[in-house]
Amino acid sequence: MLLKLLKGQEFVNYAKGRLSSPVDVVGYGATDNLDDRVIAALLSTRDKVGVIVGNYTGGSFEEKVQRFAASYQGQVSHDEMREFVLLHELSHQAAANEGHGVEYRANAYVESYCAHKIKAAKAKGDHASVARYQRISKVAKDMKNKAKKSGK
Repeated sequence: MLLKLLKGQEFVNYAKGRLSSPVDVVGYGATDNLDDRVIAALLSTRDKVGVIVGNYTGGSFEEKVQRFAASYQGQVSHDEMREFVLLHELSHQAAANEGHGVEYRANAYVESYCAHKIKAAKAKGDHASVARYQRISKVAKDMKNKAKKSGK
């Protein structure tokens, strides 16, 4: 099951006030011509029109999400990892999408969104959501640090 449309729209609404040069995501699809380590990608034109695709090279989207979640040894659920992956791809429309540090900025953006969600959940006393977004934030922070080390 993909990220619920409502959550995706909530993220887009959160991002609207923070977008500098947004990519207009007009759809979604699938590809099998990206590196097999890639789970999903935002593919866009110079005119800032794009689609989010699942990459089927080396396995299905769900299989790759499951492997990624398993790499956290039970600390992150499959559903939480799916949400991270899709938020990460959506964040490419919010973070500057060209040049050095694209992956770092995208992961930093997810981390920022999670902080926003944690704050809102704490205000409501929603402990399950606090814990969920703390786990997703941990993945974003880990990926941000890996991106920084690799210069991506």
